[in-house]
Amino acid sequence: NYSAEATAMFRDSNMPLFALGARFMDGVTRLFQGDYVTAKDELKLAVEGYDPAFHPLSVQAFGDDLGTFSLTYLQWISAIQGDFVEATTLNAEAMRIASGLKDKAIDTRNLAYAMSGAQFVEAYDMTLTLAEQVVALSTELCYPHWAAVGRFGRGWAKCHLSGEADGVEDMQSSLAFFDQLGQRTPLSSFYTGYADAMIKIGHYEEAREIAERGLSLIHI
Repeated sequence: NYSAEATAMFRDSNMPLFALGARFMDGVTRLFQGDYVTAKDELKLAVEGYDPAFHPLSVQAFGDDLGTFSLTYLQWISAIQGDFVEATTLNAEAMRIASGLKDKAIDTRNLAYAMSGAQFVEAYDMTLTLAEQVVALSTELCYPHWAAVGRFGRGWAKCHLSGEADGVEDMQSSLAFFDQLGQRTPLSSFYTGYADAMIKIGHYEEAREIAERGLSLIHI
């Protein structure tokens, strides 16, 4: 487990940015392994060790601001666990810190994760509102990855709110984007949401096939 090795190596480091990076890596790894307790512990330690002054070096070293990213993953875990109050609080804190960073990429990512959190707790109206914002902002800033994430959330919410297939095209275009890109990380979750939406609109056989596709991706 490289993340655990990195965490152990930098646990007592006098280089706080590297310690933060190790904690973040271990927390995210644990999250995707389904170990939410350890993931939260590690991500909280990452947040505790963060200073907004790290932002330029964090982006240079890791490609993102790991302090706000730790907060967005923490709100994601809270939403998965059904604690929308805590998720909202964590997202607000991430947004507050990000407002001082003046980095549009961070703003877009935070907004997309807030949308995903609303999805997890089946807040359909909020998901749709946030999804529209994600699509608009990421289109304006030319972030096709986040635009695809936003389209998926928008399509999912539309299917649930209308009970009709008017959101299917958005979900399909989002999945096609990630398939073409070759990025597997979000696809099992997206296929789960896609199957859920198909059940909502009464397309049960398609839902079964989509769910099986999602399950197959877990083992890739």
